[in-house]
Amino acid sequence: MHGGAYVLEINFFQLLHCRKLAKKLNAYVITPVYPLAPSNKANQTYDLLTPLYEKLSSRKNLILMGDSAGGGFVYSFCQYIKNTDLPQPHRIITYSPWVDISMSNTPYPGEKDATLGDVGLREIGKTWAGDWDTQDYRVSPIFGNNTGLPDTLIFVGGDELFYDDINKYVEKLKNDGVNAKLSVGEEMFHIYPVFPISESNQVVKEIQEYLNE
Repeated sequence: MHGGAYVLEINFFQLLHCRKLAKKLNAYVITPVYPLAPSNKANQTYDLLTPLYEKLSSRKNLILMGDSAGGGFVYSFCQYIKNTDLPQPHRIITYSPWVDISMSNTPYPGEKDATLGDVGLREIGKTWAGDWDTQDYRVSPIFGNNTGLPDTLIFVGGDELFYDDINKYVEKLKNDGVNAKLSVGEEMFHIYPVFPISESNQVVKEIQEYLNE
């Protein structure tokens, strides 16, 4: 699931990264083109992706991945399918997941992150949520119950806006009995693994090791 604050289509770097993952992990990568705000709301994306996931759920070693908004959606979706007959994926791997679209964990250390701003994101979150509250678990997984979710690996930049939120969410995952691992890219920025830099190659190696454990 690609990021972009639920308003931007998948970009060139994200597509290249999908290609890298497919090659390095010998994996089949599917990247859904999902409905975006402001013309669409979160519930429409659930309506689209639930039947897609149902078709894929019989595959072995199914891994859900996402960056930023897409990463947050992955966790919300896995909380959501606990109330259905659909199985959980084998693993979850995310980059800088946006886990609280209400942006309630103030203050945010914006001086280090030139890519994100909490004021604009807070307004985008309201648009994406639509009729749902921005603290509904279906849009902000930090407020949901993670019991029963699969093992998860989260990458976060040490200097990014979501750093504190993600740390808080990792603790909630662990408290709910989820085997959660956090990998911090020191002095790195939001969704740094997506970009063609040496640190991204190291992230892919770490994913390889994680999946071979």
